Amino acid sequence: MALLPIPVRFGPYCYQDKPPQVEAGGKTSALTPSEARLLEVLLLRAGQVVGRAELLSAVAPLQSDERAVDRAVCRLRRKLSAVDEPHANILRTARRRGYIIHAGRSETRTMR
Repeated sequence: MALLPIPVRFGPYCYQDKPPQVEAGGKTSALTPSEARLLEVLLLRAGQVVGRAELLSAVAPLQSDERAVDRAVCRLRRKLSAVDEPHANILRTARRRGYIIHAGRSETRTMR
């Protein structure tokens, strides 16, 4: 997997990996390692649907239950909502296909 330049902005959010967290509007929410991996995979493919199987290999490689991805997405959405509720829908479900961060590449950029 390609490395994500850190920190990275997507929409109103800023993602840092050490410690893993998202920030928006002065509010911060800590991420678990699996939530951070999930977010990184989605950010690397911003604007594209990422299938559950691919996300599962990043989030819980020893599990075969794709619902583990759904649970991780649910937790990540709660944390995005906690720091910026109006924009929490940036992480969307592509029904029967997977998930997508609805921020185009032009909106996903490295902070300087």
